[in-house]
Amino acid sequence: MCDICGDRGIVQVEGTTFKICDCMIKRKILNKFKDSKLSKQMLSSSFANFNYDYYKKNIVYIKKAVQLAQDFANSVVNGQATDGLMLTGRAGHGKTYLACCIANVLIRKNIATLFTVVPDLLDQIKSTYNKGEGKPEYNEKDLLDTAREVQVLILDDLGAHQYTEWAQGKLFTILNHRINFNLPTVITTNLDLKDMDKTIGERAASRIIQLCQPIKIEADDDIRMQKRLAKWNDAT
Repeated sequence: MCDICGDRGIVQVEGTTFKICDCMIKRKILNKFKDSKLSKQMLSSSFANFNYDYYKKNIVYIKKAVQLAQDFANSVVNGQATDGLMLTGRAGHGKTYLACCIANVLIRKNIATLFTVVPDLLDQIKSTYNKGEGKPEYNEKDLLDTAREVQVLILDDLGAHQYTEWAQGKLFTILNHRINFNLPTVITTNLDLKDMDKTIGERAASRIIQLCQPIKIEADDDIRMQKRLAKWNDAT
């Protein structure tokens, strides 16, 4: 419940003057993120449907990883303090799917969860600077505050993109706030833990190490390739 408006959506400013509460703006942004970033396939992702056939060479490790992800989701649902998770590994090995399994558990329990792809989040923040195409729907503070303050944040695809000093600074301010207020965070990345600072900067990398427990996700091969080969074999 919002401490300011009591979930009414409006607050009294003076006399008979009211304004929309900031929580409504953040809720609108949160819904927009969920609507635009979670595809139908992502929304159907679940721990019950997790396919271990793609991980036969690493079955012991992936079962432990899935259990840790389930434990994380359950801890959040039960209101228990918990470290975040950093799901690491190469592209196509199931990191995003596992993050979506977590997101769907939380969303179904009405826990405010923001799932966002890191490059898209940074692009959306940048778009608020564009003054040539009319007033943006949201400003930078709205977007950053939502990412900083949402109950659970899932940052997907923190990868080997070009992270300028500006981008590194935005990541740091989000992560630093979430550490200070003990807010659970899940990150998927193809970055190697020991080299992460070279891409996203020392400060942001340090916060991630402090905030999240690293879990390696490694399939037998790229899952998209495994699916494509299976379809090809079925057709021949």
